[in-house]
Amino acid sequence: MTGWIKQLNDYDQRSFSWCNHRYRALAQRKLVRWISHSGDGYLYAGLALLLALLQTKSQLQYALWLGFALEVPLFCLLKRYYKRPRPYQAKPALKAVIIAHDPFSFPSGHTTAAFLMAALLTWTWPSWSWLFYAWAVAVGSSRVLLGVHYPGDILAGIGLGSMIAIGVIACVS
Repeated sequence: MTGWIKQLNDYDQRSFSWCNHRYRALAQRKLVRWISHSGDGYLYAGLALLLALLQTKSQLQYALWLGFALEVPLFCLLKRYYKRPRPYQAKPALKAVIIAHDPFSFPSGHTTAAFLMAALLTWTWPSWSWLFYAWAVAVGSSRVLLGVHYPGDILAGIGLGSMIAIGVIACVS
C-alpha cells in the first residue's frame, strides 16, 4: 500500500470501528436505510426523465445527463482500480446493516452521485442549497452507519461528485 492509502486505511479502520460501535442502534432505524436508498439513482433518473417528459431543454437537463454519464464510469473505474474491500469484508466482526451489491468501497458511489446532484440542483436553485447539501451529507453518513463504507470513502465521494459538478457546470454554462 502506498503512503496516503495506508494512512487513510488506518484512519478509516479506527473511525469506522468507533461509528459502528457508537451508533449501532441508530443504524438499525428504517430512516437511515430510506436515506441511503434515496441515493440509489432512482431520484436522478426520475428528475432527468421528468425534465425530458416536460420537454424542457434546460441547462439542468443537459447537466444531469452529462454529469451521470461521467459519474458512473468514473466511480466504477476507481473502485476497480483501488479494490478496497468493504468494512464488513475486511473485518467480519464489524457488523453491516445491509450488504452492498458490489465488493468495493472506495469511493462511495452513493455519495459521489448525491454531491453531484446537490451541486447541480444548487446551481439551478441556489436558495435551496442548504436542503440539497443536507440531503447529500445524510446519504453519505447513512452509508457509514449502515456499515458499507468507511468515512474516507465518503470524503472521496464528496470530492469526486463536486469535481464532476464543477466540470459539468463549466461545460453547459
